[in-house]
Amino acid sequence: MKSLLLVLLLVSVSLSCSGYISQYVPAVVGNSGKLVNVTMELIPGNGEVYINVYPRTGLTTQDSIEHAITYARGLAKNNGCDILLSFGGKSTNYIEGPSAGTALTVMSYALFQNKSLRNDTIITGTIEQSGTIGPVGGLYEKAKGAASVGAKYFITPVENFYESLLLKNIEDKYDIKILQVYNVKDVIDFMIDNKTIEQNAISTKKRPIPELPLRDYKKLESFVVVAQNIIALEDDAKKQIVNSEDTSVIVDFFSNEIVREKSILNQGYVFTAANEAFLNYIDISTLIVITNANADLQKKKQEITSCLNSIDRSDMTDKNFEWVIGADLRKAWAQERLDSITIDDKMLAEDKYATYNDMMYADAWCHVSKELNQNAPSEGNQINESIWRDLAQKKINEANATGTTNDDTADKLKSAQISYANNHYGAAIYDAEYVISMESQGNNINNETWMDDNLSSLWGNIYQSQADFLYYQNQSESAYKTKRFATGLEEVNLEMIELAKPNVEEEIPESKQQNDQNLIWIVTVVLLFIILVIMVGRLNGNKRTGSGKTYRTQQKKG
Repeated sequence: MKSLLLVLLLVSVSLSCSGYISQYVPAVVGNSGKLVNVTMELIPGNGEVYINVYPRTGLTTQDSIEHAITYARGLAKNNGCDILLSFGGKSTNYIEGPSAGTALTVMSYALFQNKSLRNDTIITGTIEQSGTIGPVGGLYEKAKGAASVGAKYFITPVENFYESLLLKNIEDKYDIKILQVYNVKDVIDFMIDNKTIEQNAISTKKRPIPELPLRDYKKLESFVVVAQNIIALEDDAKKQIVNSEDTSVIVDFFSNEIVREKSILNQGYVFTAANEAFLNYIDISTLIVITNANADLQKKKQEITSCLNSIDRSDMTDKNFEWVIGADLRKAWAQERLDSITIDDKMLAEDKYATYNDMMYADAWCHVSKELNQNAPSEGNQINESIWRDLAQKKINEANATGTTNDDTADKLKSAQISYANNHYGAAIYDAEYVISMESQGNNINNETWMDDNLSSLWGNIYQSQADFLYYQNQSESAYKTKRFATGLEEVNLEMIELAKPNVEEEIPESKQQNDQNLIWIVTVVLLFIILVIMVGRLNGNKRTGSGKTYRTQQKKG
């Protein structure tokens, strides 16, 4: 009897841990949207997840898979089944990024519950541990990819104004409905039970002003000026929006953003405030050309080129090298972004707007590069960057060894190599360190050591402030990565400082050189004087000796 019950139990478990589901998820490849087929199979096990080895998946994708399936298990109350996961077959070589998180959550939940999904919808969005759907990049391209296969619905995170307007144009042109969603449970209800997702015409939800633990930013007081000027740049752009009934909600939204940024800055999170203003400046500038229906790409490219050519690079010293390196990096990123953009007169209006938005990153980086150069301290001993050449090569080799094919880190590795070729070894070191930090595995920072931010470097402290902000906003994965980068910058900065120290045997201070020269002259004069005295003495002695001989001879003759 017991044997029969055991057999029935095993059969029951086996039947409950079976099933297969397939869904397309969007990806961005180059400048186009691409759909990748994802399949999941449920098998008996202990709650493990197995990913097909081809194509390879990056660390952010693996983390996203873990978060998605863990959240779905909690909703479905399923802990005893394994999942076999496969991406794309031979349609792609590598999968990276967290943007499939929401789709994977919905798929695995349906699989656990033995439910089917509607097949007319494409989903994108990251998944937070709370079930909130987070932002992703390339929405315009992904939406076009969804429309190209005849999808009726495209589910996205709640977008900003720029993305909302672009996607509204795609709705009208391609007959696809864009659904903006905050929480994955709403997506599950829509995909499984066909429940309606209520929509606003354009997202008007203002972001709250966070109350954060006050952060001591005495070490970053000089950078506060840069952050304030970037916020002012955003404010100037906002003032260019023609205030009308149609644009008043946009002006109101970004007015709140500026208040938010100033509050964040006053609480000590200098990078966060500057970065939010940086991104908002880009979106406001893009919104202006969308509302005016005038994206003159060639003119904008010329403006950015002129901006880059006008950057006055500060002389690098042992007191300002971090400022100069930061400026060099942003100029390099801007130039690479500009060089990567192709302008075609036959482009659709929406494509022009997306391209304009890409170009605005180069524009914004140029402004930040100027700010860093202008605020760089002028004192200190000049540095010849060649002292860092070997360290830069070492860091680039380490970055190469990570095997990254993630778009973000791959771009930074390329940037490091270009900077190295241009003899900007400091910039090469920083970009390579970013790759190394972002590709490192594990969240090996605990709560006790999190606030151990006794850092000495400018950028180490700057990125530590951003890590703190992310940590307090419960964005733990991004916080850990940013913390690793801050720590990596601190360590490599100490190496750079050590290499920049003058070699006592080879580099003698100018004052000491002058003193040594004066001493040499004094000794030389003294020696010449002594030699002169000796010569005169000998000459006089010879005269006296000659007279005596004459006298004695004369005496002898007499």
